[in-house]
Amino acid sequence: MSNSRNNTFPFSVSLYCCKRLFGLSGSRYKIQRQALSEWLARAKNVVIIELGAGLDIPTVRNYGEMIGWPLIRINPRDSDLGSSSGVSLPMGALDGLKAICSALK
Repeated sequence: MSNSRNNTFPFSVSLYCCKRLFGLSGSRYKIQRQALSEWLARAKNVVIIELGAGLDIPTVRNYGEMIGWPLIRINPRDSDLGSSSGVSLPMGALDGLKAICSALK
């Protein structure tokens, strides 16, 4: 079983926005939120890895700060962590992931 979690909206988005912007029905949004809640209840030793995200929409960083998880921010131009705790890697995504794998060996 994978420890990674994707395909969720890890931020507070209204149901209206989900329907309007992403074409999600109310039931689909509720299923995704429930899946996220269940995963969060089981998650341990989580680190957020943000790949190539710019500074304009800090959704991942804000969510991680709210929960208190450390951040690894990988971006060749915008790698500053701001107020987040974690590690900044000023490089491309593939090189950053390779560096993390190398450090874990």
